[in-house]
Amino acid sequence: DSRDRIPMVARRGAFLFNVWRDANNPRGLWRRTTLAEYQKPQPAWETLLDLDALAKSENQNWVWGGSTCLERAYERCLLKLSRGGADAGVAKKPDVK
Repeated sequence: DSRDRIPMVARRGAFLFNVWRDANNPRGLWRRTTLAEYQKPQPAWETLLDLDALAKSENQNWVWGGSTCLERAYERCLLKLSRGGADAGVAKKPDVK
């Protein structure tokens, strides 16, 4: 839970994607930033999905399972979520333009 952790990222097109968990977001935030922002001491992140807010609004224990994005433009991604970490995932399709 250290705030000094380096956010590990996956580069997809012009963006760097990350799932961030901390004391305020125990389920995690799926977010993105640019390389220029990532290189700053305090990068600005765009939250694409707040798993804690989604879990609360749907009354489900959603657990992050990963993402698969269409290559080249990386404008569409299929997210893999599961209820409570169960093996059977449920697909959610957000628009990440």
